[in-house]
Parts: sequence; structure tokens; C-alpha cells
Amino acid sequence: MKKRSNKKKFKLNYKITIAILLAILILTSIHILYTVSLFKGIETPLRICGSILIIDIIFLFTILGFKVKKKRNIKLLAVFSTILILYSGIITISSVKVQKIYSSLSGMSNNKGSASTYSTSIVVTKKSPLKNIDDAKKGIIGIIKEEGNIATYELPMQIIEKEKFDKKKIKTYDNHVDLLHDLLDEKIDAAFLPTQYTIMYSSDEFETLGDNTKIIYTKDQKEKEPDKTTQKSLDEPFTILVLGVDTTGDGIGSSFNGDALLLITFNPKTMNSTILSIPRDSYIPISCMNGRKNKITNAGWQGESCIMNSIENYFGIKIDYYYKINFNGVVSLVDALGGVDVEVPYSFCEQNSARKWGKNTIFVKEGKQHLNGEQALAFARHRKVTAYQRNYCGAEYTQHAGYWNDFVRGQNQQVIIRALLNKLADIKSINTIEKLLDTISDNAKTNMSTETILSLYNLGKNILSNSNSKNQMLNMQRLYLSGYDAYIYDYSFLHERGSKLTTYNFIIYDKSYEEVTHAMKVNLELEKANPIKTFSFSVHNKYEQTVIGKGSTSAKTLVQMPNFVGSDVSKAKEFAATHGLNLVINEVEGTSYQFVGQIVSQSIPEKTDISMLNKSKTVTISVVKEREQYIPNPPVEVDPPTENPEDPEVPGVPGDDNTNNNIETQVEN
Repeated sequence: MKKRSNKKKFKLNYKITIAILLAILILTSIHILYTVSLFKGIETPLRICGSILIIDIIFLFTILGFKVKKKRNIKLLAVFSTILILYSGIITISSVKVQKIYSSLSGMSNNKGSASTYSTSIVVTKKSPLKNIDDAKKGIIGIIKEEGNIATYELPMQIIEKEKFDKKKIKTYDNHVDLLHDLLDEKIDAAFLPTQYTIMYSSDEFETLGDNTKIIYTKDQKEKEPDKTTQKSLDEPFTILVLGVDTTGDGIGSSFNGDALLLITFNPKTMNSTILSIPRDSYIPISCMNGRKNKITNAGWQGESCIMNSIENYFGIKIDYYYKINFNGVVSLVDALGGVDVEVPYSFCEQNSARKWGKNTIFVKEGKQHLNGEQALAFARHRKVTAYQRNYCGAEYTQHAGYWNDFVRGQNQQVIIRALLNKLADIKSINTIEKLLDTISDNAKTNMSTETILSLYNLGKNILSNSNSKNQMLNMQRLYLSGYDAYIYDYSFLHERGSKLTTYNFIIYDKSYEEVTHAMKVNLELEKANPIKTFSFSVHNKYEQTVIGKGSTSAKTLVQMPNFVGSDVSKAKEFAATHGLNLVINEVEGTSYQFVGQIVSQSIPEKTDISMLNKSKTVTISVVKEREQYIPNPPVEVDPPTENPEDPEVPGVPGDDNTNNNIETQVEN
């Protein structure tokens, strides 16, 4: 009786074991089938064949399981269990890896419900005794009153309310220039500023801001954003804006400087592309500044939407996608690919990705170099040689200072992109892809949907199949914006300190702009190409591809307000008549050092772009008015005292010839 009971128990455990093993198989198979289905559009025949194979294996293991159960052989069960568990483990690991890749791609996409991180900090001077937020409550703290700006106003106001700051000690400012000056001059004890303030306000006036200030408190806030993804097919011509974000550390903030702006058009029908580096100081209308012109890099203070809208409006083309990556992302991307090969024109030195010099300085020698991530970033960022670099780096790395500028930097960024594309074409390992995505997922962001990102696989496959060689994957036409330098009065920096009201800007020539815009629109099939009717070449000269827009000059279109103070009113009248300005003249009393008609003040500051004036285009000047003729009072002669002092003789009585002659003499003199 006992023996029969044990036999029945054995049968029950046998059934449960087979059932558990088959359940594991089915669950792991379902998981990998689901994961494979996520990669819609990629190698569809291969995915279908793989899915059919997985389903067939499920049926095969199920049949084998019933046979093992029927034979009731422990050794056979052990072999069956080992094979099934090993297979399930392999497909589970593969499924997890593939799904991790999908999650990383999805994480970069700005899908609906995603959030942008805004960050504000309480900043004090380096020598300030304030150490934390409680200390800051005791002093005067400044804030920029810019309603709607989360980092500079909305988030600081939340902190003020929550932490119960004394509002009598809150000093508001209209602009960051006055705020920073008062902070550095210790007229206030602390200031609310965006956490990336040292980068955002890194003009010449505040070049050493990071050395003279410190952060004592920081608060981050994530704000949900509307769905910014686009589902446009990559089978049609499209544009993508690559944003090299000037931030340090991991993560992509919502306020930044556009340190690198690369506008790319691609036509999948012709496999042609154009690539344009937009100088960061380009002076164009900024959409989020009510159309007022400013540096395009400053548009990043309001996020990528402001930069995209501004560029779209300026060039008259729609930007379908953007890809935003910060310094750490570039370093990680290059390192994950094992470095890039670049021809470096001259030796140079540069800060590292954390903006540090000293032992962190990056040195790169001229010639063909294999650059790691930090070196590649330095090559893409380097644009000038400072006094510090001359003193610290030495002559070898600074002797070609005149070569480097913002345009060279733009060309170098294109070189790095081409080098990265060549390296990406060589990826053959799923482990490399996984490592690549792990390193950049936190430092990159795009408005491409996950499905669109996946479709890049097929696009890249087509490019490779149509390329003549690995080094020439696609026809990439380089574009170039030519222009000239100008220092312009910047109303966004408006303050009363006098000396630093103008900022450097790059003014684009109309002709260059027209050529570049036309080339992009031709590639996007928005305009027809102008046929080339003549062509010449020489076997003795190396062929060089034409860079569209380079060297194309035209009349200078920027008209700036002159400095009228000290000049004659006729100068202002002539300028106003020539440029259609409404001139209002106020007459004022002058001094002995000023002449009649001299301008002593003007309402519109010198170097103002007159195209940015309000609709009335009114300029008010103060002019020294004409004086009335000045005749001094006649001198008084005093005779010696007489016996009757009550009746002195008064000179100047009519008929007194002596007195009249005396007056005439005095007037002549």
C-alpha cells in the first residue's frame, strides 16, 4: 500500500516538473516575440522567420515533454530539463538585451508625457559668509522678474513662498547684467540664477563669473511637456537640427547655450545631403524674443523650440527633427566607438568637458590623430587662443592663434560628424550598440519617435548599399554662411552701467544666405536647381568640392545708430532723412563750452540696430538752443565823497557826453 502511494506521488511531481518547464518556455518565448515585434520595420523578413522558428521550437519542446513524461525516465527528464532551461536562458538574456536597446532609444525620444528638467540655484560670491538657504534668508537676495521663465523666475518664486523668505528683502531686476553686477559688487547678498549661469552668461563681461561665485542651494523641477515627436516618414526629404548643448555634467537641461548648431537636409531619393554650421553668434530674429534680433545661441535660454522656430523662420524651411547632445554625450559617444581619426591642422590646447584647465587641459598635436572623446570634443569646441592659454600651454599649442575662429570650429564639427558616421557604419556587435546607447541615453534628446529612430536602421542600410566606399557613404554638400563682424547695442542686456552695452554679433551677407537657402530647398525638393552651363578643370590641379555660400559677399545691410553727441544737429537731420526716422528736437540751455546747435543727448543709444526700433522710429535729441544777445550792465563810476552824500552824482544821465563815451569804450573792450 505504501509503495503504491509513493509511485502516485512520483507521477504527480513528474507532471508538475514538465508543466513548469513548458510554462517557462512559453513565457520566455512570448517575451522575446513581443520584443522582436517592437522593432517594426527593421529586417521584417528576418523577424518573421525568427518568430516562426521560436513558435516551432515551442511545439517541439512540448512534444518532447510529453514523450519524456510517457517514458518516465529520470535521466531523460534531466537532459530535457537542462536543454530547455539553457534555451530559455539564452532567449531571455537576448530578449532583455534587445529590450534594453529599445528602452534606451525610447528614453531619448521626447514622447508625450516626458519631462524637461529646470534648475535654479542661490548664488553668492566666493568670499560670502552665507553657506546655505537659511543663511540666504537673512540677506538681500536678487531675482530677475521674467514671468513665464521657469528657471529664472517661476521656480525661485516657489522657493521664496515655500521657504518663507522675507519679501521685503527680495530685490527684483529687469535683466541679468544689473543683477550680476550688484552681486559681484556686494550690493546684494545673494541671487537666484539658473544653475548653468556660468555658461549662459559667459560673455566677456562675466568671463570669470565662475571663479568669483559659488552655489549654496539648488532646486530642480521636472515639467511635463506636450508631445514634440513627429511621425514624418524618412522616405521623404527631411531636415534635422543637431544641437551641441553647452552644459556640463550628465543630463539635458531645458536652458542652454547652443554651442554647436548643425542644420542637415537629407533626400533619401537621391541620397544627397547638405550640412550647414550656423555660427552661434549669428544675428537673426529670435522667435521667443518677439522677433527682436539677437545671437541665435541665446535662443537656447528658452529651450530647443525657440532655436528651432527661429531657424525655421529665418531660412524659410521646416525643421522636422532635432537631436540635442551635451558635452558628456559627445565624449561618451566617441569613446564608446573607440575614438575617431581626424586630420588636425594645427596643435592646440583646450578645456576639458567639465570646463577645467590645469591638469585637466586637453593637448592635441597637429597631423593625423586618433582622438578620444575629450580630444574630439576639444577639437569641435576650440575657436580662440586666450592669454591664459598662451601662458599655460606654451608656444607649440598657441602659435597659430590667428587660424582659429567660430567658422573653423563649425567646419571642425562637420569633420567630427563625418568621422562618427564612418565609425557607426562599422558597428556589428549588439554589445557595442548596447554600450553606445548606455553612454549617451542620459545626455541626448530628440523629437523623433521611437519608431522613427528605428527606421534610421533601414536608411543607414540603404546609404551603405549605395555608397562607393566606406569613406564616402553619401554625397554630403558643405554649406557656409559668409558675413562680417559687428558690435550691436543689445536691449536684452539693457542696464545703466555704460561700458558694456554692446555685444559681438555675426551679420550674414544676403548673397551667402540666399545661396545656402536655395541649396537646402533644392535638396528638399522645394525649389528647382539652377543648371550649371559651364564647367572647366585641369588635370594638374586637385579637384576641390565647391562650398556653397563661402566667399559670397554683398552690401552690408546692418544700419546702426551713430553717436550724435557733440556733433552739429545737421548730422542727425541728415541721418534721419536718409533712413526714414522721425527726429524730435528738444532745445536746451547750453554751457559756455557748447555751441549753438550742438547735440548733447540722444534717446536711442549708439550702435543700436535701427531696424529694431519701434514702429514710430522716433529719435529724440537734445540740442543747445540759440542764446539771446548778451549785453552787460554798464560800469558804475564812483566820484570822491562830497559834502552831501545823500545826493551822489549818477553817471549815465542822458546828455552827459563823458558818460556815453565811457560806455561805448567799455562795450568795445
